[in-house]
Amino acid sequence: MILGSTPRLVVAGAAGDGTTGVITAAFTNVFKSQGTTLDIQVVHPFFAGDAHGLVLFFVVVAVIIATVISQALLFTTTRGIGFGPRLAVVLAFAILAGPVAMGTAQLIAGDYGSGFWAAVGLLVLAAAAVGATTAGLVALVGRTGFGLAALVIVLLDLVSSGGPVGSNLLPDFYRWLAPWLPASPLYGGLRGALYFDGAGVVGPIVILSGWLAAGIVMMLLGEFVSARRRRGATALETAH
Repeated sequence: MILGSTPRLVVAGAAGDGTTGVITAAFTNVFKSQGTTLDIQVVHPFFAGDAHGLVLFFVVVAVIIATVISQALLFTTTRGIGFGPRLAVVLAFAILAGPVAMGTAQLIAGDYGSGFWAAVGLLVLAAAAVGATTAGLVALVGRTGFGLAALVIVLLDLVSSGGPVGSNLLPDFYRWLAPWLPASPLYGGLRGALYFDGAGVVGPIVILSGWLAAGIVMMLLGEFVSARRRRGATALETAH
């Protein structure tokens, strides 16, 4: 806020319509009640081809859903695949998903500028995190793991993120949950990489890395449990 003969409010457009809209409306009404016109200056706006960040959010949605589906296809087309091959599939899909998703967004919306490859890196990390978590859930509880992944990583995650508007206007539970699930940090990280010269990407990287680490741990635990079951079954057959 810059006060003077003509007060001016400076807002960052790429912070999201929800945040900037609420702030702009609040200050505009305050100054209007005093008979003063507030000048609005927008800095760091969304690019013209994606004026409200919709394309960028759909990139987040597409990567998350496609990653879960890729693990579902792997589960239904293979049997007894071990930790190593499954992790290789997770990483291979992630490495492909990042450039393809961001490249498609750039074709639709236009040039995203110098932050393009940083955004690709975030998408690769997010796809790896979601893929590893889904694979880990499946390794631990079998087919039910897909239901859990669909419920938490897809449905609850995307709802709590609030979409391009953000979670600030959602009920308390969703606002509390959003920063800890993949979609909201990923979307925030992409905006930081593309519109704010990399500011604010460390937090999303930490959150997504945590999901990746948790997924790998669950995959290892699932492999260990499966190995014990196989040894137990073999011992039982030998005893008989």
